[in-house]
Amino acid sequence: MKRDVMVQIEDIIESLLRIEEYTLSINKDDFISNVQIQDAVVR
Repeated sequence: MKRDVMVQIEDIIESLLRIEEYTLSINKDDFISNVQIQDAVVR
């Protein structure tokens, strides 16, 4: 069971890093106008 939790935590961290990568160089207006980035971040 403990390993499953660690895998989930690693997945969360990986997702957070990707979100940061996708949004680092854009502002709020860019985010709102780009559905593709929204989909990548929200899901």
